[in-house]
Amino acid sequence: MRIIGLTGGIGMGKSTAAAMLRRMRVPVFDADRAAHDLIAPGGAGERAVARAFPRSLAGGEIDRRLLGRIVFEDRAALDRLEAILHPLILRAEAEYLKRARRGRWPLVALDIPLLYETGAERRVDLVAGHENSPQAASASAKVLWQHDVALHAAAFKAAGVNPFAEL
Repeated sequence: MRIIGLTGGIGMGKSTAAAMLRRMRVPVFDADRAAHDLIAPGGAGERAVARAFPRSLAGGEIDRRLLGRIVFEDRAALDRLEAILHPLILRAEAEYLKRARRGRWPLVALDIPLLYETGAERRVDLVAGHENSPQAASASAKVLWQHDVALHAAAFKAAGVNPFAEL
């Protein structure tokens, strides 16, 4: 099984790239979605986060907007949140990859915004990132197009699929 690591900042095209991979029938693990699920009611991280950040509670549940205000204004608070969630996200990712191996999936993608910051690049075979900022758009349009073509080619190759076999 080959693993693509998909990364990039907010608004950089990760969701678009993940959607393209899904259209190519490449299963994608979404680390952000896993984090949201972990702090949702009944989630594995809900109690720990609620204890660490009681001001994030509204109506007995974690309010992600309140939590965001707390952690993005205080680096120590963000570090505490990451210390709670990152091990749980890693566990969810490991379970996902275990299912992929059992299912003999030839190719999967891990959509991890903090791929390099968390050392996740060591767990993937290929890293794909996007930059779609207006400042870079005209200068890098050709490079981005080539990158997307290369991503598709790598995905097909890793899956052992010849997209032109039917032509």
